[in-house]
Amino acid sequence: MGRRICDLRRHLRGLIPLMLVPVAFAQQPHQHGVVALNVAIDQRVLFIELITPLHDAAGFEHWPPGDEGEQAALDRAVGVMSDPHSVFSIPAAAKCKLKEVDVKLPGDISAAGDDFSAEPTAPDPEGEAHVDLTILYRFKCKAPANLAQIRVHLFRLFPDLQSIQANLITDTEQNFQDLSFAEPVIFIAR
Repeated sequence: MGRRICDLRRHLRGLIPLMLVPVAFAQQPHQHGVVALNVAIDQRVLFIELITPLHDAAGFEHWPPGDEGEQAALDRAVGVMSDPHSVFSIPAAAKCKLKEVDVKLPGDISAAGDDFSAEPTAPDPEGEAHVDLTILYRFKCKAPANLAQIRVHLFRLFPDLQSIQANLITDTEQNFQDLSFAEPVIFIAR
């Protein structure tokens, strides 16, 4: 029995940073022109969560898309953001390989049935629901010590974007970085 408890403790120690990520990355209120970017590095795994108002990505904010034009705009935005190489530049020396991309659209229900991000956020004072698009990326890195920065290309992709609020958690730091068109880089202390 004692060995099982030790094994369980060791396993949980590795998961605790990942369990804290949602708490540490509590998203700020929905704001057009502002993207939330949450980055966590746990040993050799790089997690990136991108949360953007649907309006900024596809040009409309109601759900579902109202016509074929809106559906096409949504499909284009999801297609572009599903390709992490068009969204980020990760140093080649870190040897990171994409393992998973997960797009969360309003109305998507996770397999566990507990995906709270699937619902539109609270209505604004005029009664319009705010809808976000969330994309999760997971990379496996062979040389994570070489992961000193991540360049973000979202300003180039979405010209109306004003700010990226980046939250970073690693084994050595937790910080907030406000990225701009002039400085679109997340710096990671190693």
